Amino acid sequence: MDFWEFIDSLPPVVFDVLELIIPLGIFAAVLLRMFRDIPVEDRPWNFLKRRIGGNLTPSEIEKKKEDATDKVELKMMASIFAFTNVPRNLLALAIAAFLLCLAVSAIFTYNSPMVTDDWTPVDATIDGTWVMDHWCYENMDGGCHYDGYWPIITFSWEVDGVSYEGERYTFDAHSVNFSHPDYAEEWLEDYPVGSTTTAYHNPDDPSDAVLFTHGYLDLYMNVYFFYQIIVSIVCLPLPILFLFTVRQFEKALPEHRGKRFKLEYNSANQSWEVRNKEEHAELVSMARSAYLKKNYDKYGEEVIEAASRMAHAMDMEGKSVGDGTKIFTIIDGGVEEQVTARSVGDLFNSFEDDGTIFLEKSKEKGRYVDIKYLGEIDGDDHLQIREFNGDELVLNETINFEKNYPRALEILVAALEKTTAEEDQWWG
Repeated sequence: MDFWEFIDSLPPVVFDVLELIIPLGIFAAVLLRMFRDIPVEDRPWNFLKRRIGGNLTPSEIEKKKEDATDKVELKMMASIFAFTNVPRNLLALAIAAFLLCLAVSAIFTYNSPMVTDDWTPVDATIDGTWVMDHWCYENMDGGCHYDGYWPIITFSWEVDGVSYEGERYTFDAHSVNFSHPDYAEEWLEDYPVGSTTTAYHNPDDPSDAVLFTHGYLDLYMNVYFFYQIIVSIVCLPLPILFLFTVRQFEKALPEHRGKRFKLEYNSANQSWEVRNKEEHAELVSMARSAYLKKNYDKYGEEVIEAASRMAHAMDMEGKSVGDGTKIFTIIDGGVEEQVTARSVGDLFNSFEDDGTIFLEKSKEKGRYVDIKYLGEIDGDDHLQIREFNGDELVLNETINFEKNYPRALEILVAALEKTTAEEDQWWG
């Protein structure tokens, strides 16, 4: 007995076991090769073991804190949409897209020629059977498959005295397929050559017949259900996660939980704005503080402090510079220009280089703020902020921009408030 005869004599179960073991072995070998030069303790499975057991190394604990900080900061960014209908509208839009895909799939299924459960039964004779290592089909997008063993059946039938023959016993694109030819042969034992069985022919075209019919639901589950799952994975998780995150801030203030601020398009500013934005900003600020206080024990002191700094910076950035938008004159890198700002964040980020922000139209005699980047000091970026009232130096402060960014915004907010107070006093 030569090698191939020996292989053919093996029982099918051997090949089923090998189909499972060989891919797993290859995958394990690839993993070991990939992590060959990585220390044992740094390999993913060992990290997972330490994570489950709670025995993390100092570096892993630090990484865990960084991940927690990033997670909370993302939540802080999402909080600006709390008490609005934006998250709910996005989820509704995602559900509508999902239902649209579902409807399109249903229509395609309903109109598909593969729906054959209403075809007419007729006696048929099995003319021949064999097994092939490929399967080609005309329905759907057409094409051939070579990853299995397909049983083939030829059969003949007669309608109104006219004889027909064919070998397409199913319209299903995923036809009967086996991992071993013996299984295919065993399946064909139910269709011995010369036997009689029931076929189903197209009532509009008796030359078209199958041995297995497919109903609407059966076809949808076999052909379109997989695509529907992909669409649902793409459309739904992010909007659901977004809504869930925003609701955490809304639930932090139970007394205001049902309050909603409408998002409207401001044609004058050509932007979307929240109605009563100052009231909304104050409510969101309260929600952030309540959320961080509620989750202090969950995240720990360092994470909460970092998130609190970010929340404070967002509060400062959202401060209004006046009613609606306001035009300021700035000097950016030695070039004078005018910028339009709605908030302190817009104004502070209006230049890329060292510059000056004039807070009054008088410029020469008014209040203004000089900002100068000092570069890196002890590993962190620093900047110098000086506030002037005419020729008088009111404030001169050096700020660690990376660790105390909100302080820069506080100075600008205070300077704007002084300017507004002085203008009100002069007009009075």
